[in-house]
Amino acid sequence: MDCFITSYPYTCNPDDLILNQQQMRHMNWYASDVQVRGAYPAYAKRMWEDEGVELQMEP
Repeated sequence: MDCFITSYPYTCNPDDLILNQQQMRHMNWYASDVQVRGAYPAYAKRMWEDEGVELQMEP
């Protein structure tokens, strides 16, 4: 089961739009991409690299 939380940017400022998109990715699509598509999204892997996280994945 998954819960999709809708959010909207504070203003039409491009910085607010990008921040909202990043928050939506983190809150909604991070886990559901694995369930729906069967793989972690590319942005998740970049996020792990930034945080120094290494996951050992097996086929």
